[in-house]
This record gives sequence, C-alpha cells and structure tokens, in this order.
Amino acid sequence: MKNIYSLNTWVLFLFMTIPIILQNTEIGGYLSLIEFTFFIIWFYMLANDLFKKLPGGHSMNIKKFRFHFFFPLTYFLLVIVTMGGYTISVSDNTNEYVYFPEGVLIVLHLFSFYCIFYCLYFISKALISVFNNNKNPDWTLYIGYLFAFWITPIGIWFIQPKVKAIFKDQQ
Repeated sequence: MKNIYSLNTWVLFLFMTIPIILQNTEIGGYLSLIEFTFFIIWFYMLANDLFKKLPGGHSMNIKKFRFHFFFPLTYFLLVIVTMGGYTISVSDNTNEYVYFPEGVLIVLHLFSFYCIFYCLYFISKALISVFNNNKNPDWTLYIGYLFAFWITPIGIWFIQPKVKAIFKDQQ
C-alpha cells in the first residue's frame, strides 16, 4: 500500500473523480464506496507514516489523532446502522427511526466535525513539518495544505508532489 505514495498525481485525481462523475449510475455507488474506503486508508496511513518521520521535539500526539480519526467513522456508522441510513427527511415519522434525543445528535455531529477538522490540521502540519524538517512550523505554512486535504480531488495536485518527495527513498 505504501507504493501509493509514488503514484502520479493524475492517477490519484482520476481515482478520486471518476466515482463522483459516475455517482448516479448503477456502478457509481460501488465505486464511491471503494474510493471512500481507499481515501480513508490512504489518509490514515499517510498520517501514521508522516508521524514516524517527524523531527524530534515536536508536540504532535498520534494517540489524539487516532481518537479524532476513529470517532467520526464510528459515529457515522452507528448513525447509519441505528437510523436506517443517513438521509434528511421532512416526514413526520422520523421518531420511529431516531433512538437518541436530537440534542445529543447535534452535539455528536458538531464534535465529529471538530474531529475531522483536527485530523486535517494534524496531517497538514505533519506534512509540512516533515517536508521542511521543522518540528514546529508556523500555521501560515500548513494552512493551505489543510484546505488542500479538505478539497482533496483538487488539493491532491498540491499534496501528492510533497508526499512523493518525502517518501521517494522508500520506493
């Protein structure tokens, strides 16, 4: 799986955009699930591998990242399983599917968004820390990569060249 770090940027771009283009077709749902699974694995592996390469004396915590990574995944899977899917409905019979008070769901949703944002922050800071060999880079150096990870199909054009440069010795 680490060979993915050496892939050409356009290959990753196509792999991420073809499911989006074909999402309304019969095969599109399966492609989207494969692409989502691939992206989650890639993101997690990249964060772990970048953490291993961080310069000494950094203040980043991989256990905190792992908690923030797995909480939204677990939460959204529970929402899908317990509520019969992840749809927004205006029907009056939503109470038969909702097993939690709405206030709890809102708080869990907001915390999940925070966790996702923290993961974007962590991997962006780790990428720039390793690339620049700086244990504590200024936020202005990695804020652009945070947005690049946020909009990955477009941001992959900025992310993958740095990833290739960092992991070129492992090929």
